Amino acid sequence: MTTNTNIKTRSTTKTTTQDSASKTAVYATAGVASLIGVWAVACMVGMLVSEGPVGMLTGWFKAVAGF
Repeated sequence: MTTNTNIKTRSTTKTTTQDSASKTAVYATAGVASLIGVWAVACMVGMLVSEGPVGMLTGWFKAVAGF
């Protein structure tokens, strides 16, 4: 003989203002980081178009070395 027991549980989740502010801050930071990444890629493409790959590498090495 088997017995079946039904167990009902309730779960409530409270969202506080601090949680909402944290999510907003994370999304804003991710958005700004994405914009910076897109800007960097656009700058690299512009340099490749204007100077070519050899000129870009030469300019990069000059900038890093301080010449």
